[in-house]
Amino acid sequence: MTFQCTVKNTGTTRHTFEVGLSVWKVGSPISTAIIDTSKQVTLDPDQQQTVTLSTYSFSSSQTGDWNYQFGLWKDSAGGTLLDRKPSPAGVLTVTSAPTPVQVPTVETRAATDVTTTAATIHGAVTNDGGASIVERRFDWGTTASCSDGWTDQVTVSGNSFSFRLTGLQAGTTYYFRAWAKNSAGWSDVSSTLYFQTSTSPTSTVTLTLYVHEGSETGPVISGARVQGHDAAGNSFDKTT
Repeated sequence: MTFQCTVKNTGTTRHTFEVGLSVWKVGSPISTAIIDTSKQVTLDPDQQQTVTLSTYSFSSSQTGDWNYQFGLWKDSAGGTLLDRKPSPAGVLTVTSAPTPVQVPTVETRAATDVTTTAATIHGAVTNDGGASIVERRFDWGTTASCSDGWTDQVTVSGNSFSFRLTGLQAGTTYYFRAWAKNSAGWSDVSSTLYFQTSTSPTSTVTLTLYVHEGSETGPVISGARVQGHDAAGNSFDKTT
């Protein structure tokens, strides 16, 4: 805090003035002042000047109300300062400076309910930075850059949030990150996690062939060779 006082010579001759400042706690005597200083300034008639008397940084332990008072002396012909004229004491209130808001801290958490084409991804705000969270986000992709897509349409539960990621490819590794934003901006890059979707199950069909002589009611022929293709285009060549 800077304490300044403007002094004006309203007389008709040049004068040297001394400007003083005292600052002390309300309820305490002026003798306990934490600032008690003065400076001299010489002014011609009708001249004025702003004098900086002190620049003081109040600590967090000095909050509360403080008196401040300026005083003015002028010199006599013999150079002796006289005619002290103190101003009325003012009161200033010192409060603690608010803690500056920081960007939030976010943690990316493991995916759950992973299937062949979907997974639920998770994140949590571990520190809001001193301000309300205004947006939460995930990004993801098949590389660690997570550049394939993003969303802010998340489900929030307390400090945690999640998103059901669908339309994925089976048997593929996906990377994802969680983000959050407050009035100071977006969180720093959180850890990147990954999961792998399940592979599509393979269906096995067992085909049993019987070759009958003459008609379907005729005797079964053993050792008959059967060749062909199934609906998927796979060929077969079997002997009964």
